[in-house]
Amino acid sequence: MNKHDASRPLVAVPGQDPFGGQDRRYSCDGVHKRGRCQRRFVHRGGGLHVVSGRAGHNELLGGHGSDRIVAGPWGDVIWGDYKPSGQPRSQWDRITGGNGRDVIYASHGRNTIRARGGNDWIKAHWGRGLIDCGGGRDVLYVSRRAHKHYRIRHCERVSHKTLGY
Repeated sequence: MNKHDASRPLVAVPGQDPFGGQDRRYSCDGVHKRGRCQRRFVHRGGGLHVVSGRAGHNELLGGHGSDRIVAGPWGDVIWGDYKPSGQPRSQWDRITGGNGRDVIYASHGRNTIRARGGNDWIKAHWGRGLIDCGGGRDVLYVSRRAHKHYRIRHCERVSHKTLGY
């Protein structure tokens, strides 16, 4: 989680530093030193922690500002910006899915979403940029207003349904 809108990455790839070396405290949300997400880390030596190779899902929550978020291989939930209001249009979120079934939410600003493998579900009600659904049988839910602001590639199904929100 990017609670303080820091420019640290969020990476769920096994063997990788989850925060790209930018948070040596390994605080899951940028504030707390302990949390359930830390069960997903293993000590690699020299004070370094990496994402465990144990199968499991991750919740990767970007904040205001530009985020780089990379999913793990087992299917994750990814938000370009999890905060309910005040999302700046100036942010540029770069989201890369994994080979599992990911659920990806675009932010209000510029998005570069590369879903990759897996049968992914992508929601882009706002924002602009690129959505590449990649391999798998993917569904993109995009508002009619936002659709014209995105370049869309490799999405097997594109829907304009809002699903009630």
